[in-house]
Amino acid sequence: EYKPVCHFAVERCGRNKNNSYVNSASKDISFFTPSLDRLFEKGNKTAPSFAIGDGGNEVGMGNFKEFIKEELKVEPSIVKCDHPIIASVSNWGAYGFIAYLQKESKIKLLPSFEEVDSYMDYILNFGCVDGILKENVKSVDGKPWNTEKEILKKLEKCILD
Repeated sequence: EYKPVCHFAVERCGRNKNNSYVNSASKDISFFTPSLDRLFEKGNKTAPSFAIGDGGNEVGMGNFKEFIKEELKVEPSIVKCDHPIIASVSNWGAYGFIAYLQKESKIKLLPSFEEVDSYMDYILNFGCVDGILKENVKSVDGKPWNTEKEILKKLEKCILD
């Protein structure tokens, strides 16, 4: 009905072979997770699909489930996509994708570190926690916050080159 041009997921939990949704700590979060991956699977038939993940439990990581299941602490997602993107940190994979789009389109898309830093302060005030550290601290997946700044600065440089 809406004819989307693509389907895109970043760090979106996908169903595993047990039909459940688990986080990186293998905790079943099905009760809190709407099954949007079912729409994503349906969408694969109508428009190109992209997905970025870093832990194996996300939409798109189903493309690699046979390769990664032995290396993971969690049962991998079975949900596939046309163009999966694996990143050490999903945010960084998304930044890379955005930087590529910016370089191709010549339209400013990549957020500045200041914008990301401000957003991090905003969500920390609501009690968000780092998924690895399980603490309300300024970090992403256990990585020092300064690394976020380095990633964005390097991507900005790539766009200009």
